[in-house]
Amino acid sequence: MITTTDLEYTITGLTGGQEYGFTIKALNKYGFSSASEALVYLAAQVPDQVDKPQITLFDSYVYVQWVEPFNNYVPVIGYQIYLQDKTGVDADVTLMC
Repeated sequence: MITTTDLEYTITGLTGGQEYGFTIKALNKYGFSSASEALVYLAAQVPDQVDKPQITLFDSYVYVQWVEPFNNYVPVIGYQIYLQDKTGVDADVTLMC
C-alpha cells in the first residue's frame, strides 16, 4: 500500500507482460473511503520497429522478408506493408499480413 497526498503517483519496476490492478482510496481523519473501481493494466507497449526488410526480385514479383521485432509483451498479430514508386510516392496498394 502506498500513501500520498498528491493527486498523481509514478509506480516503477513493473514487469513487462504482467497485469497489474490499481484501486484508489481517499483518506481523511475519519478513515479510508471505499475503493475506486479497479483498473487492470497490462504492462506492454507497441512493438519495436521492424528492421529493414530483405527483398528478392523474380521475373514478375518481389519476395519481401523481415525479422520479427520484439513484441513488447503482446503478440504481433499482423504487418502492414506500404508500396512506393521510384519517386517515393505511396502506390495504391497497402497490404495487411
